[in-house]
Amino acid sequence: HAEDFAEQWDHLLDEVIRGGDNDLWENTHPFPPLRMKAMLILWRSDAPLLPSNRPAPTLTLEHADEEVRRLLSTMDPLARKEQGRDPVLEDFWLWGGLCLATTQGTIDARAQETLEKLVARGAIERSLQEANTEEAFLAHFDSTLKRRRKRLRSLDKSKILKRILQVGHAKGDLSEGDLSERDVKVFNDIGERLGISEEACDLVRERYRDTLDNDTLDDDTVETLQE
Repeated sequence: HAEDFAEQWDHLLDEVIRGGDNDLWENTHPFPPLRMKAMLILWRSDAPLLPSNRPAPTLTLEHADEEVRRLLSTMDPLARKEQGRDPVLEDFWLWGGLCLATTQGTIDARAQETLEKLVARGAIERSLQEANTEEAFLAHFDSTLKRRRKRLRSLDKSKILKRILQVGHAKGDLSEGDLSERDVKVFNDIGERLGISEEACDLVRERYRDTLDNDTLDDDTVETLQE
C-alpha cells in the first residue's frame, strides 16, 4: 500500500495547484504522505546503501535528491523562488513553453534545455507523448487554466509570461532582440488566454528585454496586466 499512501501527496499537491495558493500547507515539517513519496523515490534510485534485492534503479541518486528537494520546496514559497520553480504555475510554463519551443515544427534543443530547468524531470517527454501540435499544447494550457478555482493574480500572469519568454529567447531565433514574427503571434495567443491584450503583450516583451535578470516583470507591467 506504499504507492497508495504516497499518492495522497499527489492529491494534496493537485488541490494546492487548483486552488492557486498555499492554504493547505499547515505543517512545518514533512508529513507522512510526503515522507512515503520521498522514500519511494529513493528506493527507485541507485543509492548504494539500499538492499540489493530492490527493483532495478530508474534514476540516479543525484536525480532522486533533486526530486525530493522539489517535493519539499512545494511547501515553501521562498524555496520555490530560489529554485526557479513553482508547482502552482509549472503547468502553464510547460504548455506555454512548448508552444514557443516548437514553432519551427520540432522542439528546439536550446528551448528544451531551458524549459527542463523550469519543470519537473521528465515532464517534457511525458507531455510530448500526449500532444505534439500547437493546438494540442494550447488545449492543455486552456485546461490548466480552467482547473483553477481562483483567478490568476497579475503577478502570476507576469511570472507565466516571463518564463514562456525565457523559453522563446533561448532559441536564438530573434529579430532585433525580440521574438520572431511567428513566435510573437503564438505569444500573443497565449496572452489572450490569460486576458491580456495584444498591446499589453507587446509591452511585456519590451519590458522583458530590459529586465532579464529579474524574477518578475516590474510594477508598471504588472499594473498593465490587471483586468
